[in-house]
Amino acid sequence: MKYNVTEELEVNAIPFPKASQIHDALIATSKSITYPNTNKTNVKASMSDWFIDSPEITLLVDWIARRLKIIDMNTTQCNAHIVHTWFVNYNEGDHTNPHTHYPLQYSFAYFINSPPGSSPLVFTHSNISIDPTPGTVVIFPGNVKHHVNTNKSTGRLVLVGNFLFTPLEINVEVT
Repeated sequence: MKYNVTEELEVNAIPFPKASQIHDALIATSKSITYPNTNKTNVKASMSDWFIDSPEITLLVDWIARRLKIIDMNTTQCNAHIVHTWFVNYNEGDHTNPHTHYPLQYSFAYFINSPPGSSPLVFTHSNISIDPTPGTVVIFPGNVKHHVNTNKSTGRLVLVGNFLFTPLEINVEVT
């Protein structure tokens, strides 16, 4: 027998305390790369490669990993591995179809640039919308369905990533 259940899952929207220190460098990185995944995934916008890195991204990812140990006590006895980080640049008319990041345990969206008319991040089943305030990190379980409605601006820029957690005694190399 199949059951549809609704669980209460926590989504955290947190200002990144060093947002002003990384903002310009993230914009510069986003302008210096190619966007080979454009319209090839659920994201119907300009999407970079899955594996973007820079000192500023590392600073942000390390902070998120520390926050996850506070948000979810189950992760305190685990190693956090960042599996993907990518940029999405939305222009007018762009959107993202509903999807999850399963099987990854946690995902994040970091809002870098949000001109007037930028669409929120929407959690599909609860219909909770989070405004894309620059400098805010949204951390959520990877199995939570989410989407972005049709964008009404040019230049909505987001850095997105996925985490995998493994027990301390298991050595996993993520490349």
